[in-house]
Amino acid sequence: MPDPVDPERAIRELRFGTQVDTQTIAEAGGGITSRNVARYIAKYVTKGGEITGLPPRRIKSLDALQHLHLPAHTERMVRVCFALDAVPAYGEVPFRRWAHMLGYRGHAATKSRRYSVTYGELRDERMAHQEDERRQAEGLPARDDREILVDAKWRFSGSGLARGEPTIVDGIRAGQETMRRIEPT
Repeated sequence: MPDPVDPERAIRELRFGTQVDTQTIAEAGGGITSRNVARYIAKYVTKGGEITGLPPRRIKSLDALQHLHLPAHTERMVRVCFALDAVPAYGEVPFRRWAHMLGYRGHAATKSRRYSVTYGELRDERMAHQEDERRQAEGLPARDDREILVDAKWRFSGSGLARGEPTIVDGIRAGQETMRRIEPT
């Protein structure tokens, strides 16, 4: 990635240590499946921030780190948050304010327009995908997002219970009354 402090400087290399597992993500056959990736991510998304040993409140200065007794890796990450907060290129991201959350303001599954997509957008996409699959399975033509079908023909069909339904309701009511009388106390 480009160096935000000195754009003329060579590109930085970001690494995650020796436990890097790079595989091709494939829909089916060879490589790792998208389902495997989703399960792996879900495993970490469901873990809380408390596993880092950080307090549930803001860290106001680097001097506070000496009293927190954090694991070395966690302390380095907090220090990076303070360092990134001082970089003008990241002025809009409050890294220091959220150092106790390792710089991220919320849970990894938080959805907002600023950081990601909203849950509403995900829900809409999921419904559209399921509808496309259903239409394909039933041999129907593809869905056209531009076409809106409005069924605006309303007709009054009556009120109250339909013919035969009062008998069913009376039977249910009688059964409930019987159960109340014979229920053990």
